[in-house]
Amino acid sequence: MAALAGYKASVYVTSTPSLTFTNLALVDGGAHTVFSVGAGNSAKWYWDETQPFTVQTAPDGSTWTTANPSTYTIQYVGGIITFNSAVTGGTPSARVSAGYYMPYSVVARAKSIEISNMLDILDATDFSSGGWKTKIAALAGSEYKLEQWWIDTFYASMLGNRMVVSAYTGANANQRFEGYAFIKDDSFKTAVNSLNEESISFESDGPVYCIQS
Repeated sequence: MAALAGYKASVYVTSTPSLTFTNLALVDGGAHTVFSVGAGNSAKWYWDETQPFTVQTAPDGSTWTTANPSTYTIQYVGGIITFNSAVTGGTPSARVSAGYYMPYSVVARAKSIEISNMLDILDATDFSSGGWKTKIAALAGSEYKLEQWWIDTFYASMLGNRMVVSAYTGANANQRFEGYAFIKDDSFKTAVNSLNEESISFESDGPVYCIQS
């Protein structure tokens, strides 16, 4: 891929409380197993996993039956339902008849974001190691660091809150890295020869998803 100009990027975060939605039609990925929120309903991309969801399927797009939760998994970040087996029928369809989404908006005055993925490496050295340390890969995690020109106290008041952070690269309309994260710390910097700056650190809660398009 060719180099990208940083100014084309953008950052979005969700806010609370989550809002209810009903009968949200999902887009079939083609194999009738993966259904997702389409671009036309992008305002409802990020679901609140602390709330109950009801998923329904239909063989014809109109005769709806509630699916057993054991027959599918939900990716709350991005709004994706994956069924264990294909939905059958002439027009296989799926929808969320009841659920909750978190509104999101662009981070005003953001100027940079850094995403660091990391893995805990545990020391497993024992007497038989022959003088070399041995290691075991353990748990993965990610951190976001967001820099912006300071404008208000929104992030300071949201310390400890769980939200979705979505970083768009600017490569195309939807390419982004996103996941649930907690605001870990928030710091301010004032210098006589610069604008007031704010630095916010987020620690991921679960995986970071790479959405290509």
